[in-house]
Amino acid sequence: MLHPDDFQPDGGVYRYKDGITERVCSNMVYANGVCFSPDQSRLYVSSNHPDEPMLWEYELAGDGTIVNTSILIRQNADGIKTDGTGNLYLCTDDGILIISPQGKKIALIRLPESPANLAFLPDYASFYATARGSILRVSGLPAHGA
Repeated sequence: MLHPDDFQPDGGVYRYKDGITERVCSNMVYANGVCFSPDQSRLYVSSNHPDEPMLWEYELAGDGTIVNTSILIRQNADGIKTDGTGNLYLCTDDGILIISPQGKKIALIRLPESPANLAFLPDYASFYATARGSILRVSGLPAHGA
């Protein structure tokens, strides 16, 4: 029987560039949700594992290398996305948690099922969320397009 380590012996965040795959962060074993800030100056990576409930923020240089690392918020999250203003939408067991780029909790959108991921419509006023047994549409958000 195969073990997860057979596929990825070292957990973390990887980058593929110029034909080379390299691990750029090793501080997270259970990296899960990944997204960029609207200006792509920051990379956010979430963990959905109870042993490391946190959302990491990586400041990026112009060439994409990581220049600074910090924990933005201590929170488990599956899929994550940013809107056009940089607010983050985290898929949590309680619903979609919205936080500011500084890590301040703004709102929680409760859903009938735990969401796994989400995708915004172009105006950012609505999104679709995949859940354990369905796809949900959430509308009526303030338009925060880029």
